This record gives sequence, structure tokens and C-alpha cells, in this order.
Amino acid sequence: MKRHISPLLLAGSLTLPAAAQLFYDGTLGTPMSSQGWLYQAATVPSGGTPSATTGFSSGATVTDTTPAATDRAGWATGHGFNPSFPVLDRSTGYSVTIELDLGSESHTNGDRAGLNWLTIGSDGFGLELGFWNNSIFAQGTTPVVFTRGENVTTDPTVRNTYSLSVLGSAYTLSNSSGTLLSGSLRNYFAAGAPLIPYGAFQNYVFLGDNTSQAAAEFSVYSVAVSVPEPSTYAVVAGALLIPAALGLRRRNR
Repeated sequence: MKRHISPLLLAGSLTLPAAAQLFYDGTLGTPMSSQGWLYQAATVPSGGTPSATTGFSSGATVTDTTPAATDRAGWATGHGFNPSFPVLDRSTGYSVTIELDLGSESHTNGDRAGLNWLTIGSDGFGLELGFWNNSIFAQGTTPVVFTRGENVTTDPTVRNTYSLSVLGSAYTLSNSSGTLLSGSLRNYFAAGAPLIPYGAFQNYVFLGDNTSQAAAEFSVYSVAVSVPEPSTYAVVAGALLIPAALGLRRRNR
């Protein structure tokens, strides 16, 4: 009796390799501005001089918007900022991994955070995560855009490495403790977000304070992005073709 080879079994037995590329490495002794990141700071009302500060200390880029809650400041890469930044294609999957700690955070609005991590993929879908002293939450799009979605109680004031993994329409956020959050990606621009980063930019990562209703001091030690190796697709395709080929041979005997 011949055994049938399940395509699901074959595909499931494969480990999809990924190429991890460092886009910030604090051990090099330089700030994010020296490694392909764009720093921007502003204050409300516009036209004022922001009090936010940034610098390099103990292997990390340190940014502080706590001197004035109305300040906004942060770091961006991808889009047109860094030509080596990969395509964040959710159909094939990707992950963004960041090592950071939150020194302090305050907010005057329960839907806002002083530290925000925004990742927008190649088609406009992505996720924004807000960090409080005692929790992390995803910015939702219902009932209106930028209201708290999934959230977890945790301690971001302790230095940790967070990994956002994306595949299809789903995401998972994890750290050394395991899975923290999971759910569906958002399209903030389609949901009514009027701001430029949510619609005009793609393949984009932002870290910082992007609201005048919160403030934070935070340190970033490293940022890495992983995408599947091109060879992965050929391996998977070949594996899935094997059962079909075997079936064709059986029929021709």
C-alpha cells in the first residue's frame, strides 16, 4: 500500500528562513540619526520651539518629550528615508523587533500614549502600539479611529525586546515573556486618519511621541527587520508540488 504525502504535512515541516537586518544597533556607539533614521520634533501650537531632547547614552538613543506635554518628537525609517529598508509585504510576512525601555510616561487622554510604535506595510495596513508605564495597547479603528483596542498589562519600564510579527491580516506582539497581544491589522487611513504617515507613507516605522496629549522618556537599543528569504518561496512551492507530481505518476502507471 502506497502512502499519500500530505501537502500540509510537507509545508508544515518546513522552517521558513528569514533574513534579519539591523536598522539600529546601539552597540556601535552612535545615535539613530547616524544609522538611517530621521528625527523630527514639533510643538503645539505649531511655530513654537519644542523642548523635546534626544541624545545617546549607555548604548541607546534616548528621547525625552516630558519637558512639555504638547511636544511631539520621534524617529522614522523606511519609505524614502532609508533605501535599504525592505518591502513589508504582509502576504509573505515580516517581523520588526525592537529593544527598548520606557523611562517614564504620562497622558491626559486614555486613548493616547507618550511612546508609540507605528508600523505601516507596503499596502497601507499596519499597526500602532501605545506604551504606558504599566501596559501596551493597540490603536483601534472602531468605533472611531485611534481608540484603544487590544491591551495587555505589562511593564515596559524594564528593558526588553519586543517583536511584532505580521502575516496576512493578523499580527502578534511578543517579548521574552511570550505573546502579549494578537489581532487584526488596521488601515488607519481608510478608517479616517487624516495624518500623512497613515496614508502617504508605506514601508514605514516610527518610534516616538506623536501626540500633544501625552509625553514620555524612552531608550531604543536596537531595531531589526526580518523578511522571508527569496529562496523560501521556491522551496515552499517545490514542496507543495511534490504531492501533485506523485499523484500524476500514480495515475500514469
